[in-house]
Amino acid sequence: MMAEKELTAIFRAHPHALPNLHAFKLSSSDYHSDDIAALAEFLRPKRHLHLLDVTVTSRWIGSDPHLCPALPLSQLMSALPDLRVVGLGFNFRAAQQHTISYMERYLPRNLTALLLWRGSSSRPDSSSKPWINLFAGYKSLRYLHISPGKDDEIDLQADILRSPPPSLELFGYGRQIHPIGRDLATGAAVVRPRWPYPKVYFRTADDFGNAGWEWLLRHHGDGGVGHWNFMRDADSLR
Repeated sequence: MMAEKELTAIFRAHPHALPNLHAFKLSSSDYHSDDIAALAEFLRPKRHLHLLDVTVTSRWIGSDPHLCPALPLSQLMSALPDLRVVGLGFNFRAAQQHTISYMERYLPRNLTALLLWRGSSSRPDSSSKPWINLFAGYKSLRYLHISPGKDDEIDLQADILRSPPPSLELFGYGRQIHPIGRDLATGAAVVRPRWPYPKVYFRTADDFGNAGWEWLLRHHGDGGVGHWNFMRDADSLR
């Protein structure tokens, strides 16, 4: 807790530090609305920011986006002209339609890679179709990775693999990562076999073929704040 408060104080005291910042990653279980607002103001002048990954445990419950703790950071993203790689780890506990509307409004359309922590389980009456439509609207999205809610009621992984967004080259869901190819004759998506779990766990930039994608998943999947643990069962050794 003390470290987070000290970091927030630094953000407030030095908003114009690191003007050429290229990448920023933060994961915390003690970051709250005021801290996120201070972080957003610190990042606002960083016009060269290309990679952004923020995971906190603040929750959004309800339908009013103005009450979402992530709002200051979300509003900022469209104002960062070089931002292309984003990880957004907030505990969205609003109804599915409100969460998706929020994403549509604030996630920049020119993203090439997105890591999304869905945070909480979907209700039994939820559907994966709105999520499919959301991701299909991101025409430059080449890598999508979703950390699902516990005991999720919708099979979003299977539905995305059945109909991947047209530009997608790599799709991750929890501990599974699938390359997505294209049939040369028809252009139809071809889902390749998933990476072996040791490759996922010990992943390198060479595995991804993109240093930014490796950076995005770095420090995720190790049992940290709000995330899946790749090596939690024997199946992970295969």
